[in-house]
Amino acid sequence: MFDERDGDDPAATVARSLTGSPDLARLSDEELVEVVREAQAAGDVERAKRALGALLGGYVPHLKKRAQLRLAGDLACHAEDIAQETLSDATSSLLAGKIDAGRPGSFRAWLHRVLDRRIDDFFRQHYRRQATQLQDTPLDALAPTLCGEDGRFADRIHVREAVLAELRALNARHRTVVVAVELRGDDPASVAARIPGMTVDNIYQICSRFRRRLKQSLRGRTEGE
Repeated sequence: MFDERDGDDPAATVARSLTGSPDLARLSDEELVEVVREAQAAGDVERAKRALGALLGGYVPHLKKRAQLRLAGDLACHAEDIAQETLSDATSSLLAGKIDAGRPGSFRAWLHRVLDRRIDDFFRQHYRRQATQLQDTPLDALAPTLCGEDGRFADRIHVREAVLAELRALNARHRTVVVAVELRGDDPASVAARIPGMTVDNIYQICSRFRRRLKQSLRGRTEGE
């Protein structure tokens, strides 16, 4: 069981208290996954809960710290919520038998992927909310909107730089389309209706070119690091 007890995190303390059975504390993550599976199959709800507590409790501070590394600056305050949401997702998947952790370390790697998906979802939702202010925003005001107030990028720097660079390369109409459809998630038909002379086919072409150019830019920046 991964157990990072620094700071006496309350959620971790509560989860550890659920283990109850000393035998669970000696098992590896992958063995605890099997205990959860077997307890669920046998209808032993209490043992499944204890195994989940033993499995996930020690990961709370670890997931929080990992989230904070990506949620830099003014977004770091959301790390604990994302860690808790990750544990909730993991619990649902475990109880539904959707994970097969056979190799040593495979559970931890899987849990990291769950966390990363949660963080990616957070960024999408966060920037879509911000994008409601961006549709007709002058380009000079765009960079501080996508960055934190202290000027530091909230996640991978090269991603944010690439997005800004590709947005700068667009004319005002095309930038309006990309911000509305790609960042805010608006329906292409509704966006076309708001822009004189714009069709849904035009919007798909503009967004497709933007995605293609962004991928090329990201590939070049990553290879150059």
